[in-house]
Amino acid sequence: MEKKVGIILLISFEVIVFGGFAQSTSKPLPTTLPEKYWTWTNEYSLSGNQSYFSKNWKSGGVNNLAGSTVLISKALYKKKTMSAAFSGDFRFGLQKNVVDSFVRKTQDLIYLDGNYSHEINQRWMGFGSLNLVSQFSPGFEYANNRKFISSFLAPGYFTEAIGFQYKKAQIFNARMGLLAMKQSIVINEQVYGLVDTVRYGVIKGERIRNEVGMQLQVSVEKDIVKQLSFKGRYQGFVSYQEISQPKVFDHRVDILLTYKINRWLRFTGSIIVVRDVDQDPYIQFSQVLGLGLNYKF
Repeated sequence: MEKKVGIILLISFEVIVFGGFAQSTSKPLPTTLPEKYWTWTNEYSLSGNQSYFSKNWKSGGVNNLAGSTVLISKALYKKKTMSAAFSGDFRFGLQKNVVDSFVRKTQDLIYLDGNYSHEINQRWMGFGSLNLVSQFSPGFEYANNRKFISSFLAPGYFTEAIGFQYKKAQIFNARMGLLAMKQSIVINEQVYGLVDTVRYGVIKGERIRNEVGMQLQVSVEKDIVKQLSFKGRYQGFVSYQEISQPKVFDHRVDILLTYKINRWLRFTGSIIVVRDVDQDPYIQFSQVLGLGLNYKF
């Protein structure tokens, strides 16, 4: 009898001890998922084309091989009335013609932008931003012979601005930098050549030109139809010292059209228009068409 009582007491003790331990160590299941503050989007494309003509081809033509790559990356942090956005647009392309002993570029762009904003209401925000525009590799002019005219940070343009921002969903975004500081940079003096003393607005030997003015930046992203998307960006800057001379306003327009053929294959068309009298008195224009692979992650 005493033995049975002892066994019952022992079992009761174990139930109490281990049951209480299990209750003390168990955690309640979360009722809601943690709030997500960061969103990331990346889009990478690779395209190329090749042309070959026999020696007796009567329509004319030059054998060539070309390829280009584009990476567009964006990160957005949003918490209550505060948000921060970071974006990068990188483009590079090369072309080799059989009649040339050198390789030519078809496109070359480094664009980085960081923006911090605080909501005033649903559409308007105060913001502070920093952006950079430059290129990856040396650039040449091919008028008579190959002449070296540009390279990484020669020129390069840094712009810091504070002001007001208007935003409509993820489609339209406009920033008016009422106080903007722009640094035009030339770190490679070889772009001046033998006779030039000023290149890209920078005096030879100084490397940096500082300007204070106003910046306007507008971006539009929209699916025109289900398979066709449009991305456009405008940047404008004017120095307060030259605001009475509209001809010296700096303008840059970047447009990228993407047509989705299937899950992996895309047709792309890009256009860049630049008006900057410190670079050239005339409007600069670039257009590239491509067909190739596209991957979003």
